[in-house]
Amino acid sequence: MISIISAVHNEIEFNKLFLSSLKKNTSRDYEVIIIDNHSTDGSADFFESEGCTVIRNPVNHCYPESQNIGMQHANGNYFCFLNNDIYLAPEWDIQVIDAMEKRQLDIASLDSFQTFEDPGERKKFHHRWRRVRKKTTFLFANEQELSGMIDRLYQQNFDLWALDRIKQKSTHHFAGINGSAVITSRALWSKLGDNWDEQIEAADWDLHIRVKQHIERHHDMHPPVIISSALHHHFAGVTFRKNPEPRNCNHTHLPLDEKWSQAEIEQFGPHLPEDKSMLHQVRAGIKQLGKMLSGKGNNRITGH
Repeated sequence: MISIISAVHNEIEFNKLFLSSLKKNTSRDYEVIIIDNHSTDGSADFFESEGCTVIRNPVNHCYPESQNIGMQHANGNYFCFLNNDIYLAPEWDIQVIDAMEKRQLDIASLDSFQTFEDPGERKKFHHRWRRVRKKTTFLFANEQELSGMIDRLYQQNFDLWALDRIKQKSTHHFAGINGSAVITSRALWSKLGDNWDEQIEAADWDLHIRVKQHIERHHDMHPPVIISSALHHHFAGVTFRKNPEPRNCNHTHLPLDEKWSQAEIEQFGPHLPEDKSMLHQVRAGIKQLGKMLSGKGNNRITGH
C-alpha cells in the first residue's frame, strides 16, 4: 500500500481537483492522509466526506512539520508527499513505484513541466504557463476552470498527453527532485535517522542534500531521481497568491544557506540540466548584468 500525505490550507477547488485526479488515476492500494492546517472553507469536511484520514490542526503549520505529522499516521511501505495544488496523470503510481522497485530506489519524484530534463522544453512550457495564467481569474476559479487551464497548457486533454508521453519516456529517469511530488520508501527515513527538518523552508532541497551526503558516507542507497514517465501537473505560481494565514509553528524557520554552505549546496543540491545554447548564454549574461546594476545579484538561495 502507498500512503498519500498532503498538507492543505483552504483552496477547496484545488483540493477537489487533486482528489478527483487521485481517485481516477491511481491503481495501487492507497490511503489518503490530509493534514488540514486550519482551513476555513470546508476543505477538512470535504476530505473526510470522501473517506480520507484528516488531521485537523488548530493553526497553520509549515510544510516539513505537516509531512512529519502525516508520516506518524501512515501505514504504507511508500510515502507519497504530494502538494494539494496538483493534478495526477494516469499511471503515475504504477510508473514511479515500479521504477523504484525495479531499481531499488528509496526516493524518487514525479516529473512535471517545471522539471523536464530538456531545458528548451522546460522553458517553452514555462512561457506557455504564464500566458495561460494571465487568461484565467484563478483566485476564484472552480474545479472545472482549473482543469481547463491544464488542458490549455498541454494544448489537448492532459490525460491523453500524459499517456503519449509515458510511451516516449518509459523507463527513463534523471537526477533531481521535484518538491511538489516526492515519493520515498519507508526505509529511507530509517537510513537517514530522522524525518523532515522542520526548520528548513526549502524542504525538498534540504532532503536532496541530506540524501546525497548520506550516500557519500554510507553507500546504502541510490541518489534521488525524477521518473520521466510518472507525471503530474503542478499549478506553479498560482496558489502562492492566495494570501494564506501566517504559519504558527513552535520552531524557527531558516533559509537553506543558514544550514548548508554554498559548497554543499553546489555539490549536493538538485540542479536541473542547463540550457547551454549560445542564445541562452547571451540572455543569461544580460539578465545577470541587470541584477548587478540593480543591486539584486546576491540573493540568498531559499529553494525551488
